[in-house]
Amino acid sequence: MRARRPLLLTFTLLAVALAACGGSDDATVSGPGPPGSGPNAQSASGSALAHIHGLGVSDDTLLIATHTGLWVAPEGQTQARRFGKSTQDIMGFSVLDGDRFIGSGHPDPSQNLPPNLGLIESGDAGRSWKNISLEGEADFHVLESSGSRVYGFDGTQGRLMVSSDGGESWDQRTPPAAM
Repeated sequence: MRARRPLLLTFTLLAVALAACGGSDDATVSGPGPPGSGPNAQSASGSALAHIHGLGVSDDTLLIATHTGLWVAPEGQTQARRFGKSTQDIMGFSVLDGDRFIGSGHPDPSQNLPPNLGLIESGDAGRSWKNISLEGEADFHVLESSGSRVYGFDGTQGRLMVSSDGGESWDQRTPPAAM
């Protein structure tokens, strides 16, 4: 665990630096490889990463959940790239394991969905997302998971929520202080 702290700190500092810097938005990367190196990857511009909601690490790749979709910065890369086609607002982002992520937020402008996504999950490293629960009812600003237990803070109603079945059903908890 201690060896991962310097790596996570490096990735976090990289994300902050990328958020402050501008760049080209039209470059693409193609070919096989880790998330962020496929045909749907685009290099970042400063405005695209100006609103970061969450960070995660999978296979030494920094995952950046933003107001404009999922971005990645594989180890050794100096610029983040858009991953996938969706530009949905991904909030409350958490890596469950490998290619399995959870999140929340707001739909892509082209999606015909309620304004709050509830709990969403990707089983393919962020290429696609599906609703798990609470669509239209919750906007989790923070999500943390451990096994099948998921904790979330729903910003729409100020609720601290917990699920013991991977987010399919939820119980409300009393927070230790006003949130």
